[in-house]
Amino acid sequence: MKIYDKTVQEYLRETGVSDTEISSIKYRELRKMSIDTLKLVLQLITNEQYELIPTEFSPAGDGMGDDNTYISFSGWDIGMIIDELTKLKGEINV
Repeated sequence: MKIYDKTVQEYLRETGVSDTEISSIKYRELRKMSIDTLKLVLQLITNEQYELIPTEFSPAGDGMGDDNTYISFSGWDIGMIIDELTKLKGEINV
């Protein structure tokens, strides 16, 4: 999502877009990406196309847990998405 690029945010600020408006764009885009990803996963499971589900692998590596495979949200994990959407919602008072 280009809106998370600092250069894009700086350009928007220079053209008169407020921080609240930037937060609103970030909120919309992150929410849309999350919903679209979950819809895709639902569709693929419904159609029994499990191998096409977008996943990422996280090795334990530290000897403190298990390897994990999880749904890929374009580099975000679900905890990060929840935290960011909650923060942005507060900034824009949705």
